Amino acid sequence: MKRTTNDEQQLRQTGVSWEATTYRSASLNAERRAVVEALSASGALSEQSLVRILDLVGRFCGFCERAFGVDSLTEVSAPQAAAFVEAPTAIGEPSVATMHLRRSALRLLFRTARELDLAESDPTLDLLLPPRSSQPTRPLTDDEVAVCRVASLHTLTSSR
Repeated sequence: MKRTTNDEQQLRQTGVSWEATTYRSASLNAERRAVVEALSASGALSEQSLVRILDLVGRFCGFCERAFGVDSLTEVSAPQAAAFVEAPTAIGEPSVATMHLRRSALRLLFRTARELDLAESDPTLDLLLPPRSSQPTRPLTDDEVAVCRVASLHTLTSSR
């Protein structure tokens, strides 16, 4: 699915513009555009997910350029990626869900960049975040095990 002018207008109407950041680095801007076009053309993401990911990719590129003087995705280091993922929001420290979303967007950015030979590695590879839930897992109760067994007996043919 190639992004059309109508798609760009729709993104702008939602308040998110994938062209919102003015880049000093022509190389970083060209790499970002190539990744955006590849993600848009792939059709692998829903429109809503695409809008959110493109917004985060644009913010990340602007962040790296302004804060660290990065001119290319190959120059991004693990500490720089971590700084973006853990950067405070307008209301304070980012939530665990926000950090996971940022890391996921960066992983998609660098995976796509590697596929396009624009990057050699993923600086988020060893970036550890707190778990999404602090709830420990628990064993099933006897009643829950019985319900699972009954359900599996009635769906045995669909699982084979």
